[in-house]
Parts: sequence; structure tokens; C-alpha cells
Amino acid sequence: MCDDVRFEAGNRFSLMGVFHSLAASQLPLAMLKFAVITYWHGQGTANTEVRILSPDRSQIIMASQAAPIDLSAEGFTYNLNFFINVIFQEEGTYWVQTLLDSEVVGEVALPVIVARQDSY
Repeated sequence: MCDDVRFEAGNRFSLMGVFHSLAASQLPLAMLKFAVITYWHGQGTANTEVRILSPDRSQIIMASQAAPIDLSAEGFTYNLNFFINVIFQEEGTYWVQTLLDSEVVGEVALPVIVARQDSY
């Protein structure tokens, strides 16, 4: 997960603002851009998706469109998903899920916290 991805010469890319949690001074927290990169290897054809779930898993905050992958033997690819204007309404652990043919195959916790100022 990161803020953005920059494409480089030679079919390479650079990840900008890689994170594993988000801290905000207040909520709701709005992220103008949110990127999720997944790596796939093996062989076969499938559809991949990424979705962001609320802390209680009852709501899908954002979801990507299904993207097809077609891997030849020992093949690999990266799938880049960009989300625009993601709003985190409450503090808690959100869930970023990766799906393959509509089945969850990976899940990463994304804690969202309010960074409180200590008063002295």
C-alpha cells in the first residue's frame, strides 16, 4: 500500500509513500490517492480485485474493478490498483483484501489512528 506509483524507464516502477498504518490529526481522514500493488505468479487465467473493508468488515469502503491476468508457465505480473478519494470515517483496523476469482486470497490489516497531542 502506498500513496502513489511512478512508472520508470525499463518497465520499472517506484512506490511513493509506502505505509502499513495511517495516522490523522482528526477524522474523517480523506486520502486523495491510495495505491495497492499485488504480485502474482504461477500459471493460468483469473480475475483479480482489491477491496477495502470497514473495521467491523460490514461495509466495503472501496473496491476495484475486476482485472484479468493471464500467466504463462512460471509467469508473473504486478497488478496496480488506484483508489481516489478514500474516506476513513472512524478509528480502527480496516482490511485490504485481495481476491482471485471472487475468493479472498490475501488480507492486510490497515490501522487508522488519531494522533493525539499530549498536553503538558
